[in-house]
Amino acid sequence: MRLRVRGHERAVRARSGARRVRVADHSRGPGFLMAVSTRRSFLFLQGPASPFFPRLADALLDDGHAIDRINFTAGDALFWGRRRSLRFDDDFAGLESFLEGCCVSLGFTDLVLFGDHQPAHQTALLVARKLGIRSLVFEQGYFQPHWITLEAGGVNGHSPLPRDPKWYREVGPRIAPIAPQSFAEPTWTRAAYDVAYHLANATNPLFFSHYRDAARVGALREYAGYARRLPMLPFARRSADARLARLLGGRAPIFLVLMQRNDDARVRDHSPYADMPAFLEAVLESFAHHAPPTARLVIKNHPLDPGHTPYARLIQTQARRWAVHTRVQFHEDCDLRMLYEQAQGVVTVNSSAALTALAHVRPTIALGRAPYNIPGLTFQDGLDEFWCHAAPPETQLFRYFRSVATACSQVNGGYFSSAGIRLAVANCAAVLSQERLPLEEFL
Repeated sequence: MRLRVRGHERAVRARSGARRVRVADHSRGPGFLMAVSTRRSFLFLQGPASPFFPRLADALLDDGHAIDRINFTAGDALFWGRRRSLRFDDDFAGLESFLEGCCVSLGFTDLVLFGDHQPAHQTALLVARKLGIRSLVFEQGYFQPHWITLEAGGVNGHSPLPRDPKWYREVGPRIAPIAPQSFAEPTWTRAAYDVAYHLANATNPLFFSHYRDAARVGALREYAGYARRLPMLPFARRSADARLARLLGGRAPIFLVLMQRNDDARVRDHSPYADMPAFLEAVLESFAHHAPPTARLVIKNHPLDPGHTPYARLIQTQARRWAVHTRVQFHEDCDLRMLYEQAQGVVTVNSSAALTALAHVRPTIALGRAPYNIPGLTFQDGLDEFWCHAAPPETQLFRYFRSVATACSQVNGGYFSSAGIRLAVANCAAVLSQERLPLEEFL
């Protein structure tokens, strides 16, 4: 095993004297102080392609906590800079014993990682459970914009948020809704960070030769897809809005299907579908056999789909197979607000966009595991029954769910702009410094 350790003599000395620190909680208003917390020791793994993890580590270090990082790729090392770190470059079969040895010898209290689906992170989560170490998992926000997700142990289908509507009815009235502080997050900054990360990873064969990217589509191929697809979206939007205006002007019941990226781990790991084509086939077959004969189906592609799958042709072929091709529309882009206002129902695997549908009081079915897939919010009796018997979500239950979820799993901030990162770092440092996370206060 090739291992480079930077600054670990100093790291071990820094952990020898525990002290207690008082931390401001900016998410609850200026000047609010959380309870006194014990000094902790954080091991950072892979984060988003942005400066967020390094700046969060700096804030925790300034608060008196100990910080380390394991770099798995050249992109990880680029963003982490010269901060204290370890370098793992070996076959992943040895990762479990390596992580266990690090955690035991260096006394980590917390793992910090982005996403729970990467092979390295799945192994790390197993080690953390075995050793009783707290796992802090970040993800994109369930409620967007202006939120990021922070949960213990896992996110999305692994979220620790309860799935019992009674619990939300009991806890919800005790939590006041939180209005997030807004900030701009231009798309170009996210793209620039992503390009920098993948350009650095081009040197992995030299510096991290054992690393294998789990992504189904390589970065260069994905960028090429965006270069073809994104310039066409404004034209597709104008055409789609005109077609939808005619459709919405009629009396036919309309159902909306929200697609996700074909490589979305939420689909692969938290649903019965291997990919989007499998999901679309199941939806079209059910629609053909069980929806009212006057119903129309509108299928909306994901805005960040790289365009490698010819969905328009695939959907038309499948719709013809089930003799519903005259009742189905596919759109690369369109005005979802119009559809949310008039749709009889919304179908998704487990997209966070379904939360917007619930906010519009639209009947919604989630065909995969999701934090919001709760009786009273989403339809629970299967897709075949949904077309004719869908019921809208309980408005008060959704309000309680949103209040609880934002207070207990969401942090105001962002990953890809200076303002968003500053806000996220301040709020996350306050949460991570505590011995108990917000959700634990209510369980």
